[in-house]
Amino acid sequence: MRKSTSQFAKVATLSLIVWYPLEHLYAYHSAIGNIPRFMDGVFGLLELVLSGIFGTALLILLCRRRHFPLPIVLISMFTGFIVITASWIVFHYLFLEGPRGGMLPFEYYSRILISYLFLFLVGLYARPEKWSALWIVLFVLITVNSIVFMDWNRLMIDLRNVIDPSYNGMYLSLSTTAMFAGFFAWSAAKKPSTRTICLCLLGVVLFIMGSRANFVGFLIVMPVALSFTLHRTSQIAFYCIVVFMGVTALFLIDGWEMLSVSRHAQLFSPSEMTSLIARNEVLQTGMDGVLQNPIFGHYAGQLEGRGTIGSYIHNWLSVWQAFGIIPFLLFTLLMISGVVFAFRTFWLFGRRATHLDQLLSVLLLLVTVLVLAAKSVGWSHISLVWGMLTARFFYPGLSGRFYCTQR
Repeated sequence: MRKSTSQFAKVATLSLIVWYPLEHLYAYHSAIGNIPRFMDGVFGLLELVLSGIFGTALLILLCRRRHFPLPIVLISMFTGFIVITASWIVFHYLFLEGPRGGMLPFEYYSRILISYLFLFLVGLYARPEKWSALWIVLFVLITVNSIVFMDWNRLMIDLRNVIDPSYNGMYLSLSTTAMFAGFFAWSAAKKPSTRTICLCLLGVVLFIMGSRANFVGFLIVMPVALSFTLHRTSQIAFYCIVVFMGVTALFLIDGWEMLSVSRHAQLFSPSEMTSLIARNEVLQTGMDGVLQNPIFGHYAGQLEGRGTIGSYIHNWLSVWQAFGIIPFLLFTLLMISGVVFAFRTFWLFGRRATHLDQLLSVLLLLVTVLVLAAKSVGWSHISLVWGMLTARFFYPGLSGRFYCTQR
């Protein structure tokens, strides 16, 4: 059993590397035509196959030995969420007439649930300490690629040469894959100086990617990650240096005018953010539908009102909208469990925590902030972090295996 678990850990860790840094590089260069899109469809097939393998292995492991209550509770909540939402999707497809019972919402939400299940199981088996040097190398490649292929007229990743207009919005997925790859590289680095450099580079990459939500989420959790990385005096020095260099650069190179072309400049004038205005309208419309039936929600109600599957609430309330109150409560409880672990690790251990616990704490806070503010139920990456949190208690030995930092 130990040998088989070790093999699953290698496959899951390799999947983690493929789904984030390698997927980032592949998605961008295939979208602009530099390489053929030879992996299209392969990712979905691998999700199904690996989910079946990992899920079967987990069932065998649960049946063969007893475990602590907490990971069983987390697995039960996640399983309940998947089962109820899957049943809800099948029910609407079989018995509901009109757009809400059509193939479009069935395929859309089915793909989301498969991704949830796959990423949760990958997080449960993956060991981020494996191939730690590879994480750093791949993140450096992402950083170099972002700078080389930046559209300097917009201070953003260059998407002018995409071969299919539908890929114009892929900067969101590119930002997410780069964000996770960067934090994994940060956790893999051993020296505080290297870890600090990883955080600085991640800030640059997320700025270039153009996703305002991811960039702001990074800025929110940056102080936590830096607290795990540096002593308090070093943190103060770091902030002073960053502020001094930033102000100096802005005045020397007319930085204010240069930054005005960036998408992030709209953060200083929310009233002019068309995407924020549209999201607020969608939120109001979506909540009106939810409040009409708070128990069962308003599954795919956006199809009736707007005719597109993308007009959903862009935060965790979309879970309530799509699947009703029970999945929404399970989703929220999983989020709360992660936040409790993150704050407990930060306040009780700080820099003395292992790199695994530090990584978990930062990612748990990050995904919670993003889901509360800007990410819908379709953002399945949160389940990866839930799987990692479950593994932390499912395999108690993990707490001391990933770079125990010095006092």
